[in-house]
Amino acid sequence: MPSGQTRVRSVDMRVSRTSSRLSLTAILLLVAACGSTTKTVSCTVVDNGDGTSTISCPDGTSAIVHGAQDGKNGVDGVSGLNGTNGTDGVNGTNGTNGIDGPGGLPAGVPLLYLPGGTQATHVTHGTFWKYDIVLPNAFCWDVWMQRESDSDHYIVSDSYGGQHALLWSGTTGNIWTGSTSISFISDDEAPDGVVSHYRVAMATDVGGQVFIWTYINGIPVGQTPMVGTRTTHGSGGGPGTLFVGGSDHQNVSGYLSQLRGYDTVYPFGAFQASFPFAPQRFFTNEENGYTADFLASYMQALPGLIPDLSIGYNGGSGALEIHPGAPENVTNNVGGSLGTPSLEQDPTQHPIPAPTFVVGTPFDVTPPRAPGRTNVAPPVPASALVFDSFSRDDQTYAHSNAPSLGSTEAGSVGSLLWQSGLTQGQQQLGSLWGIFNGRAVILEGIPSVAWVDDPALPSDVDIRVDRRRGGAGNGETGIAFRVVDALNYWSAYYTNSSLESRVRLNYWVDGQAQLVDSLLVPTSGNWITMRVIAKGTDISVLFDDVPAIQQHNQSQYLSAHGVGLSNRAQISADGISGLARWDNFTVLPAP
Repeated sequence: MPSGQTRVRSVDMRVSRTSSRLSLTAILLLVAACGSTTKTVSCTVVDNGDGTSTISCPDGTSAIVHGAQDGKNGVDGVSGLNGTNGTDGVNGTNGTNGIDGPGGLPAGVPLLYLPGGTQATHVTHGTFWKYDIVLPNAFCWDVWMQRESDSDHYIVSDSYGGQHALLWSGTTGNIWTGSTSISFISDDEAPDGVVSHYRVAMATDVGGQVFIWTYINGIPVGQTPMVGTRTTHGSGGGPGTLFVGGSDHQNVSGYLSQLRGYDTVYPFGAFQASFPFAPQRFFTNEENGYTADFLASYMQALPGLIPDLSIGYNGGSGALEIHPGAPENVTNNVGGSLGTPSLEQDPTQHPIPAPTFVVGTPFDVTPPRAPGRTNVAPPVPASALVFDSFSRDDQTYAHSNAPSLGSTEAGSVGSLLWQSGLTQGQQQLGSLWGIFNGRAVILEGIPSVAWVDDPALPSDVDIRVDRRRGGAGNGETGIAFRVVDALNYWSAYYTNSSLESRVRLNYWVDGQAQLVDSLLVPTSGNWITMRVIAKGTDISVLFDDVPAIQQHNQSQYLSAHGVGLSNRAQISADGISGLARWDNFTVLPAP
């Protein structure tokens, strides 16, 4: 299809938009500017009183979406929310008491509820991948959903034959190469009961090596080397069907809102797969000139098939095909009535429900707040001037318009407010750093520094920070010290990529790096704690108390006492790793 053109299928939906280029994705609430790639904005939902709701965003974009179904097909409220027509209702519009379900919730944006189970309870989008096609080693799939449980159960499955163009649980999965499967894992997981953004991508890093990357809420959580070439299976391995929510087993339970797939390209820029990012609130159909191969919104209770809003996908050959979807399970094949019990089942038992549209869902058009996690802060080290284990609620763009590090937890100097700023460039951003799973993370793929300062802090200090040594990739680690401001400070920074494993000692003058020393660090090193001792004009960098760099006669910023975290404050080809984690930040008097 020529650039700039879109194919629009007929859908009973009215949409106002500011640009004709958005017509394809605006149809079913996929409003391009309503969730920008840098900041999330707040939108509102208004009940129109006629079974529809209007979603409006501050930029003027809006969409009218249908309410839920009429609640006549519910069975004992197994997945019941808001039943209207009797106590057995599932999917009612304004009711409050679904029997045996989670109970009544306020009316809102409808979502597709996936009940899980051991059988085929999923959405089938038909034949998607063709047989025996060699695919590019590049793709990117995104989904917004809330899990109820089963973190290893599948969100996307290429059929169920064991040889998958993509099998993805959100954080784990595998990919077929034509001769073997490459499995990928992650070192973090979103907690159950939290609306979260998941992404899986295959892309090259700065050294040209291909990795399979996984992300949660814009934070990279896994990096697995890709060995071989991504290949679809033959006809004997399964029919190439795109199943969403499971296959014939390992079916995920939770609420599904949107799914998008770029199946042959990574559309977000070369060498940027390792970068953190701000998740879009509503998916667009085009990124940087690349059009999605698949795009579905499950945020409307439409009868019949769920539209594929992309221009279609052919798996590598033939004409473009669109792939609408239908909820189904073992008691409800395509075309059946949702939730209808099978005559073959014991009528005294609850049937396995099909995926079902519900209202009063946990998804809202304002960023959902991440609930408090069970992160327990470790004991404060003796003699600590400053201590922060970051054992607080998550702070990412997925759950906040303005995430931050907040304030330090303990230490004799008292609680200190974290500051942050760019080291290079003129762009002004309100948020650069955040918290994820009890660790500090970087939220922007750009060079920056976060620090605390107080007149009670000495300039002679012993600074320590732990990294997360993971099984799915180790990120970079940086310490900032003698910080004057975001453009003028010292940093010791460990770089970890397929190009090198190196620590550099720099000081920065008006955002320009002055290299003092550097040292190769064994990639296989199992160190946990990076440490900087700055005492007078002497500076030492250590890994688990083993000296790496020692410098003398360094008087730059000798009287400054700001201390903190450094994120690869150097724009260069080696990139910035979003796998970086900072934990147990500790400042002690220099020995």
